[in-house]
Amino acid sequence: MPTTKVGDRDLLEYNSKHNVLICRECQYAIQKNALESHLLRHKIYRSERQRLIASVSQLTILEPDDVLSPTADSPPVEGISILAGYRCTLPDCQHLTVSEKRMKRHWSETHGSDKTIPKLSTFAVAVSLQTFFRGTKVKYFEVTPLTSPSAESHEDGTDKDVSMSDHDGSQDGDEATGLHLAEITTPPTPVSVPMFESRMPDGLGSDMEILRYFHHFTTATCLTLPSMEDVDVVDTYWQVDVVAQALSHRWLMYGVLALAASHLSCLTDDAAAKQTHRQIAAHFLYDFYPGLESEVELGKASASETGNTPLEMGITWSLPMGN
Repeated sequence: MPTTKVGDRDLLEYNSKHNVLICRECQYAIQKNALESHLLRHKIYRSERQRLIASVSQLTILEPDDVLSPTADSPPVEGISILAGYRCTLPDCQHLTVSEKRMKRHWSETHGSDKTIPKLSTFAVAVSLQTFFRGTKVKYFEVTPLTSPSAESHEDGTDKDVSMSDHDGSQDGDEATGLHLAEITTPPTPVSVPMFESRMPDGLGSDMEILRYFHHFTTATCLTLPSMEDVDVVDTYWQVDVVAQALSHRWLMYGVLALAASHLSCLTDDAAAKQTHRQIAAHFLYDFYPGLESEVELGKASASETGNTPLEMGITWSLPMGN
C-alpha cells in the first residue's frame, strides 16, 4: 500500500493511491481544512501542529466527494477501520450499510413499498465495509479481507454497528449540519437509564456505568466544549441547556453520553480503557445520528450559514474514536 508517514509521531499517514490523509489512531481520513482542529484533539500543540500542517500542505489531498472508492475485490485500505455490514443483493442495487435495521429500512423505502419486510438473508449479504471519512461524509465501500464477514460480527444481529453516521454525503465529521437546541421540537421522550443497557458492550451494561458517563459530562466534559457567539449564556449552555434537552430527547442523550465516553478516552493513558471508552462512544453515536437525521428530515433544523453551532462542534469533537 503506497503510504507515507507524516511527521515524527506515528499518527498521520498519507495514502498516495487515494490521496487521503489518514489518522492512524482514529482510523479514518481527515479533510485538509479540518486538520488543525483534529491535531488539537490529539493534544498536539502549536509548534508541532504548525510543522505538521506545513508538511501536509505539500501533499495532494482530495476532498471527500473526489476520492474514488476501491472496488469490492480490493483488499482493505491500510489504516482505515473495517466494519461488518451488509450489501443489498437485489437487481441493480448495491446499497451498503452497517446495520440490519438500516438495510431493512432501505428495502422498505426502495424495494418493498408497504409490503412486509422479508428475512434479511433474502435480499442482503454480510460484507466487510470501510469508509474514508466519518460524520456526514460517510460513504461505505466494500472490501475483501483475508477472512470473510458474517452476521455474527453484528453480535445479536440487531443494530450494534459502530458507524458515525449512515449519510452518504454532505460534510465531514469535522464539519456538520446546523442544529440549534432551540429548534428541537419533536415530542419529548423521557429518558430512563435502563434503556441504554442494550447499547453497552458485554459486561458494561449496568446503570452505574451509564450514570458515570452522564456525571462525567455534567462535571467535566461540558467545561471543555466549544461555544459560539449566538449562544446567550455560554457558561451554562452545555451544563444546563443541553442537559435539560437531553433529559427529554433520548437521541440527544446518546450524543451527550458519547461526548463523555470520548472525553474519558482522551484522558486515560491506559490502552485497554481508552479502547473501551471509544467503543462505547461509538455505540452511543449510532443512536445519536438517526435522531439528528430525523430532526433534519422533519425540517426542525436547518443548516447554519455562519458555521458550526456549539452542539455540532461538541458532537464532532467526540469523533476521534471509532463520530
